[in-house]
Amino acid sequence: MASSVDPEDYNINSAKLHEQNQRVLSAQEKAQQEKEDEEALERMEAMFKGKPLPEEWDPNSHPAFMVDVDSEKEKGNPFVEGMELLKTPDPPEYIAETLKDKGNAALKRGPKYYEDAVKFYTEALEAKSPLPQQNAILLCNRAAVQLLRKNWGKVIEDTREAIKLDPSNIKAYYRCARAQAGLQKWNLCVEVCDEGLKVDPCNKELLKEKEAAMGKMKQKEEEIRKREAQKAKELLAESSKTRNVRKAIEERGVRMGECVYGGMVSQSSREAFLDGRGNIHWPLLVIYNEF
Repeated sequence: MASSVDPEDYNINSAKLHEQNQRVLSAQEKAQQEKEDEEALERMEAMFKGKPLPEEWDPNSHPAFMVDVDSEKEKGNPFVEGMELLKTPDPPEYIAETLKDKGNAALKRGPKYYEDAVKFYTEALEAKSPLPQQNAILLCNRAAVQLLRKNWGKVIEDTREAIKLDPSNIKAYYRCARAQAGLQKWNLCVEVCDEGLKVDPCNKELLKEKEAAMGKMKQKEEEIRKREAQKAKELLAESSKTRNVRKAIEERGVRMGECVYGGMVSQSSREAFLDGRGNIHWPLLVIYNEF
């Protein structure tokens, strides 16, 4: 059975092992410090463009070499303040804005970069800016990409959320209406346009989209009316044909018996009919003996 390993099993002294670990950590810290010093020297070299440092230059005047940073901070040393700002994480709204700009740039590059644009806008939203209007713009921008990709459902989802965050974002209403039109939900398209027109009654894009949707609604209603009229006409003609056959049978004194083979007859689409010369045509079912 496996058991835990004890350093004593290998004649390793715990104190010595701890000392060795400390030396390794110290070496790592020293290497890190040397790396930081080297980077600081490179920055200084870039600052003075290869020129020798002035003899009167005090290393403590630069935050990279200062020994007492706190005292210099109290004195209001601009270099120290600048270095402190570099250490401070960027605020989420700044991160979101930077990623939004990257998304805009990707979108402008064309269809091959639409996926990148969506990724940047999504990362910008994940920065969780405290500004509702900024987040509404990010959602609306992502919806613009999805609109180009004809992902209607995602457009509606993002624009609805954008409207909740910023009811004055007129682009969100327009893109939502376009997505509803893409799904051919003309009544919902008109409803969204009406919502946006309450915010901006003279918005040309919304007015145009609403007019187009209403035209499609009327066209659809007309198509439905025509189909129903045609169906009613066919039913009326069928009813009239049936009445004429029944009348001819009664006039000729033909007596109809019960339908013996009801199931088999019901499967046939053929029916008795009356031709233009008044002759009745009967469907015929022939049954042969089974051999």
